[in-house]
Amino acid sequence: MKVEERQVAESGTETGATASPAPRRRQALIALLVLALIAAGLGLYFGLQKSTVKNKNTGIHLLATVAEFSGSGNTTTKSFKVQPGWQIQWQTQGQTFRVGLSQQKGFTTIVDQKGAGNGVTAPVGSGTFRLQITAKGSWSISVLS
Repeated sequence: MKVEERQVAESGTETGATASPAPRRRQALIALLVLALIAAGLGLYFGLQKSTVKNKNTGIHLLATVAEFSGSGNTTTKSFKVQPGWQIQWQTQGQTFRVGLSQQKGFTTIVDQKGAGNGVTAPVGSGTFRLQITAKGSWSISVLS
């Protein structure tokens, strides 16, 4: 009977021994599993986003910019049409900034800012509107619906 002797290095591994194919296969399998999980996670993430955009029965309202206005001083904007749940995002660098919402039914002040600032307001209702801006200084507005 022939006996093979192998020396074991201080690290505990055999010197002169070749790596077994089993650990390599295990590492490859783990790497493949990790990649599959990442792919599944990304697919789920993007799949949910697409279904949210397409599914009108969920009640989720995604906003898009329908009008943008900017200037310095007073002005009345062109008319724009919005659906329920719309917003106005605004900012000003001026001393005063007032935004009035004008519709056939009447006029309402929706922003009254002293000094520089920014904010979001969500007026109630839908339809066609104009904004009346009274300002001392520069301003910008985005209408989202």
